[in-house]
Amino acid sequence: MSPTVQVKFFTSFEEYQIPDTILVLPTNLKRLGLSEVVHHFLNLEQRIPFQFLINKEILSTSIQEYVEENNLSTENVLLIEYMPADTPPEEKDCILHDDWISALKVTEKYYITGCYDGQIYVWDKNNSLVAKEIVHKKPIKCIDVFDDGGSILIVSGSLDRTISVNRFSHGKIERVFVGIGHKNSIYSIASGCFDSTIGIWSVYDDSYNKDVITVEKKKVQAKSCVTFMEGHKDAVTQACDVAFLNIVQSPFEPHWLASGHADGIIRIWNPLDKESVLYKKLPSNSPMNFALAWKPDNQFVLCAGSYDGSVRTFDLRHPKECLFIVKSAAEDDKVFVCEFDGNDLLFGGEAKKLNIFSN
Repeated sequence: MSPTVQVKFFTSFEEYQIPDTILVLPTNLKRLGLSEVVHHFLNLEQRIPFQFLINKEILSTSIQEYVEENNLSTENVLLIEYMPADTPPEEKDCILHDDWISALKVTEKYYITGCYDGQIYVWDKNNSLVAKEIVHKKPIKCIDVFDDGGSILIVSGSLDRTISVNRFSHGKIERVFVGIGHKNSIYSIASGCFDSTIGIWSVYDDSYNKDVITVEKKKVQAKSCVTFMEGHKDAVTQACDVAFLNIVQSPFEPHWLASGHADGIIRIWNPLDKESVLYKKLPSNSPMNFALAWKPDNQFVLCAGSYDGSVRTFDLRHPKECLFIVKSAAEDDKVFVCEFDGNDLLFGGEAKKLNIFSN
């Protein structure tokens, strides 16, 4: 006879509440078996998958294995949290581009991409091209967007060592100014550079204006930095003290930082913890995690795009492995960018297409 344990289920989802009672269950149950127990009480017309957490960690083994690994006693009541499980994303659509996609931002109405051909593309949520404009002489490596009172400011950095500030309004992209002064390629906004400096720019202060220059046969206002921050010994790929491949901040408190590295490990940092800044390591088992993005509606979930052509979705409560792996049709094409748009996962790179997966 299988050993048993006393279990008490709880959830924050009111529509899936079951009676607040202690159950005696076999310890060999895993996720599917526990789901059967929950569904026995719910009597749903259509069953849904659940995931289970013990001590805020997703259960990926049997109860028995978890108890043994964490030195818990089966004599005590085990509190198990349950919630609807995320389902694997499926390919929904793709948007073809003229060149490699190397930068991506998602807004409420648009997908904004930057490519190796130096162009910015603006797409609506029906995947139709709204506008495009050549703003750099070399590949774009980063993009950020800002609301500007009815229009959108699109800021891009490039291998041509310039920052381009552009205004998108009424279906057109118009240049505001070009930021000059970096001595090497720009990889982040505000602008981290391979010349080991960080540049700070002012959009509205004209006192930093320089001579008008010509870009793609158009005269454009050039502007210098307000200041350069020096002190880094190596290239700055993001505005931080270590030259990571990428680093992104969670929108949720405590505003964890996720960093991608060439060793295939994604590191999660807690900037508010003075004693232990490094919070967690996520083994991705893939080389060069160049693209990272947090899920905007879930503080524990992030995705990572890699040079092996894959995008992995992680949950910080699942420390052993990623939740899902997706790839575009061309498996060997490097992924340079990934972002979430609600439940949609977007990514692109060498395949010259913006893949859209949905769950």
